[in-house]
Amino acid sequence: MKKLRAPLLVAACVAALTVTAAAPAHAAGGNWLHVSGGQGKASWTWSSSNPANLDGITLVAWDQKCDNIGVYTYMRIVNELGSGKDTRKHTDSCSGGESGVGGLIWRDNARVKGVTVYVCADVTGTDICGWSYYDNPYSS
Repeated sequence: MKKLRAPLLVAACVAALTVTAAAPAHAAGGNWLHVSGGQGKASWTWSSSNPANLDGITLVAWDQKCDNIGVYTYMRIVNELGSGKDTRKHTDSCSGGESGVGGLIWRDNARVKGVTVYVCADVTGTDICGWSYYDNPYSS
């Protein structure tokens, strides 16, 4: 039992750090997602089974990399497919290879619900990817 306590404590601390990591002040109430990349690169792909749900939504892609300067990229999602799954992608990169954190913030909380986000972090040249589902509690 004693051998298990340290790993569990470390896991709990890492989880707490992930949740409490610094985010932009205007992100309160938004959906927030962290990725880290050893090469200072990260890419986000977001999609929805209901493209109209994302039509015209403004997304903020935030990353704190390189010189620990927060970089905000405002992107307006426009539905061009008309039906099926609407997918958009954003990629950030910088030189120097420092690890960093990144995030996605849905600015229009009232409209975004049930969005699936695909996240890739480029760690030493290898993409580590996964899907994250967001059911926005602030939407009606």
